[in-house]
Amino acid sequence: MSCLKPSLFYLLHNSRLVKAERLIWALHYQYGRPQDATLSYSQILIAFNALSPKTLTALRESHGPLDEEPLAHLCLEHGLLTPEHFVVYQTLQAGFARIYPGEILQRQLGVQARQIEALLHAPLLTLPLTPAGEILGRRQALNQFRLRLTQGGYLNQEALSALGLNSLGTLPVSARPLADLLVLNGDLPDHLLRLLLDQQASVKDPLLALLNCQGYDSETLMHALEQRMKAEDQGKDLAWLLAEKGLISRRRLTQLILDAYRSMVPAERPVA
Repeated sequence: MSCLKPSLFYLLHNSRLVKAERLIWALHYQYGRPQDATLSYSQILIAFNALSPKTLTALRESHGPLDEEPLAHLCLEHGLLTPEHFVVYQTLQAGFARIYPGEILQRQLGVQARQIEALLHAPLLTLPLTPAGEILGRRQALNQFRLRLTQGGYLNQEALSALGLNSLGTLPVSARPLADLLVLNGDLPDHLLRLLLDQQASVKDPLLALLNCQGYDSETLMHALEQRMKAEDQGKDLAWLLAEKGLISRRRLTQLILDAYRSMVPAERPVA
């Protein structure tokens, strides 16, 4: 059963609507406020002019219900919460929306204050600086990739296993479009793509190859994209740019990617 909604935290990061350091600062500001004077994460961003109400409304309309409080899903992705406990958190948070999420996590679900503090000082939207940190970051990125695919309702565990994605140390380039899909829909921060993938820069972007197979002319798409690119678009993920620039809708691109990978999963044999 799906329980993960698109993350406002990741959507704002992947779109570059709010700078990464500002997104992290808002988490620290929320954590440091008195517990009886809690502001929601989006309220903090709006109050300090990092986010406009109009932009927030547009994201809600385009992506549907969002996960607008980053702390709990970050705890889930870093192993401080189980998926089962995350579902309990969602129920509690809906009933106590004015309480700081960290209070619910500590008082009801056993997450410790020192764990939250360590999480807030982890490289949440930046790449690790050391080789050891990169190894740990890659492991966390792969776990997050699998978690978001299954708990986000894209693929089930059987499909993940059939595609050979359950026990890899890095993500093969052929599976890159699935990571693009998660970036597109606010399930993965795009900076993690470098940690996830084998370094095979010479390989043609597999998303373009996938679109070619679906009847799109990748050269025409890329030419149209180049005409619409701006300086601030540098570094954004290809799937995100195609949707943002109106070349393929987010919904259509999602469906094309999922159809391609679901078609690779062997159909279940009927019981004799």
